[in-house]
Amino acid sequence: MNALIQNNQGMACQLIAIAYGQDDAYNKRLIYALDIAGAITAVKAIWATLCSGGPLKTYGINENYRQFRGDREAKYRSFVSQPLPGVVHYHVVPDPRPESDSFVITSLITESRELALYHVLRLYSPHPVLPGWGGALFELGLTRDYGLITRLEVAGMEWAYRVESIGWDTLIDVALKESRITVPEEDDG
Repeated sequence: MNALIQNNQGMACQLIAIAYGQDDAYNKRLIYALDIAGAITAVKAIWATLCSGGPLKTYGINENYRQFRGDREAKYRSFVSQPLPGVVHYHVVPDPRPESDSFVITSLITESRELALYHVLRLYSPHPVLPGWGGALFELGLTRDYGLITRLEVAGMEWAYRVESIGWDTLIDVALKESRITVPEEDDG
């Protein structure tokens, strides 16, 4: 049986992948990324429930039944395709914006965690970042000292992380001072 996701009105579609974290305020799991396919009406109904923060149930992942909710404060972006007539495919992630509190990176949208972090910091942070810094910054961001990267639970994808938007200036400064990252010297020649 394929995994399904369903809203309270009974609309359901195929669940291809999901990234989620614990939401202590509602004692449910908060959805950070979603990959779904099905009839356009059902997929749009799941999309609307996600955006409104409504409850969603999944069947067929990890356990037989789980309850989730969307984040009504987040602005979501969807990548839409139509692989077959009458069938749509949505890949949904929070819209990355400079004023966001956090960003989500997943294995479905990039080839490596380090490269994804580099692109997030390059595009949405006021701090200059070099491509070679991704690995060191990722490792430091995961530590308890900084807590800027949080691993999310996943089904149907290899990995997903929530990346905080504030605090990278301190981490970059420490990484430079400890020589974990370096700025190449320019040749005056």
